[in-house]
Amino acid sequence: MDWSPVAAHLGARIVAEKPLKGGVSAEVAALDLGWPDGSTRRVVARRNPDHPEKRDPSEVAGVEHAILAALHARGFPVPEPLARLDEPSCLVMAHVDGTMAPSDPLEAARRMGAMLARIHAVPPDSIATGLPEREAPAEGIRSWLPESLLTERVRAAVDRPLPDRTPALLHGDFWPGNLLWRDGHVVAVLDWEDAAVGDRLSDLAAARCELRCAWGDGAVRELTAEYVRHAGPDLEGLAIWDVYVASAALQWMGSWGLEPEVLAKRERGTTAFLHEALARIG
Repeated sequence: MDWSPVAAHLGARIVAEKPLKGGVSAEVAALDLGWPDGSTRRVVARRNPDHPEKRDPSEVAGVEHAILAALHARGFPVPEPLARLDEPSCLVMAHVDGTMAPSDPLEAARRMGAMLARIHAVPPDSIATGLPEREAPAEGIRSWLPESLLTERVRAAVDRPLPDRTPALLHGDFWPGNLLWRDGHVVAVLDWEDAAVGDRLSDLAAARCELRCAWGDGAVRELTAEYVRHAGPDLEGLAIWDVYVASAALQWMGSWGLEPEVLAKRERGTTAFLHEALARIG
């Protein structure tokens, strides 16, 4: 990827660049930029290529820039957005020092629960326009869940209306890989490309499924308990959302480019999470 247009847009030159992990499809790099006055600064440039399962990259970059700007102004731990380019369609952010490997997973899970509740407390219309609405889970479950698991009991539960909650701001992909840590605290919530508006429990379910694979059952319990402490005890329909995110993950994770051993571990953890959720339905 040629990042020189980013430097030119900012009136700088690239001194050094380093590719970073950017999820399934994004291209991300840390750029050390130099200006004519001799000053330097490290920034992060992120480009979302065209992807059949994603929105238009320029639209994604624009919405993500608006979200970061609004949340950064509110004091949320998100990277400060510096620029958005149309060609190439990318987002430029301030670099944040941190690690993706917290020293205490259970304490990290608790902090994740508190952070997710804090995100959901922000009125979506105060953040950005153009956010997609999260779909109801029934259609996805019927598409992704194997026929052998679509029992009459599951079908009946899936067809029941979920509580009509006030739509919340959803991160869309809240998992350890999209968080930076320093001294036990979240210093940056990254990758808002899948942000949406909808039932807050869809976000919680996705985080629970990810922690089941990454850190185990104890982390799922800690995350959920801390979320409830901050967001309230209403978890009606969580099992349905757990089934939705787990069945979706099992449908698509083979295309995520994971190493075979990582993929096998995620499939085992997600399958166990799915069956636990199905057992709670009824």
